[in-house]
Amino acid sequence: MLTIYKTAFSFVGRHPAFFLVLSVLMFTFTLVSERFLLSAMVGLPAGLTAWSVIVYLLHRALMFDEVNLIGKTKSLQRPKALGRFLFVSCALMAIIVLFTVALFVFVLDGVTHMQSDPLVGIGGFVVTFGIAYLTIMCCFGTSLPAAAAADRWGPHIALQRARATWWRMLLGLLIGPGLCFVVGVGTILAIENNFGGTGFLGGRMNVHDPAGLLVNYLIDLGSLFQSLLTVTVLKLAYERVAPIEVQTAMGILEDKAEVFA
Repeated sequence: MLTIYKTAFSFVGRHPAFFLVLSVLMFTFTLVSERFLLSAMVGLPAGLTAWSVIVYLLHRALMFDEVNLIGKTKSLQRPKALGRFLFVSCALMAIIVLFTVALFVFVLDGVTHMQSDPLVGIGGFVVTFGIAYLTIMCCFGTSLPAAAAADRWGPHIALQRARATWWRMLLGLLIGPGLCFVVGVGTILAIENNFGGTGFLGGRMNVHDPAGLLVNYLIDLGSLFQSLLTVTVLKLAYERVAPIEVQTAMGILEDKAEVFA
């Protein structure tokens, strides 16, 4: 599974400017949201859409080496599919949230635990979300790279592909973005506990403090790298079951031909 980190770090090393631009875009949206106090009704859909667009760009860049955000891209072998990807991304997130709430409220009786001990309740909700996320992503996660590649992405084909990718994807999500999340949150909490000013625990960013802005940018940078790890796991799983025309566009068949040449 070191392939996950090797692929992600190799991508950042080959395209540092692309990765930097995406991190700045993420931080700019965060800053605008905090500065203008966007309500949940506006900020949540806008944030999900912005994140989905960035993840779409990561998918296209990692699979087809499309890193030119302005003008013509290097690879035009697969048609653009942003709208399709946004639909699949939002649908998967909605399913994960509904699955989490149903499991937490009706199976684990989380509301009672939340009222008796909020800390235990919050911890239980986080664990429940993790279980729901891993379950749905292992079953339907290949729909995301398939949608980004303008390939078939429906639930039936996703479940068929999951037979060949389920365990590999589960292990990859745990070792890749899962481990990155644990290390990242631990680091943020340590910084907040010792220095403060990140706004992480309070949910607000101190936009007038340069140190706070820097820490929040680093948080967004880490979040972007975590997203890159997730995209890498999905890409490595999808390329095993992708149709020949997609594998050709991804350069997989060329790499195999070079190995056996």
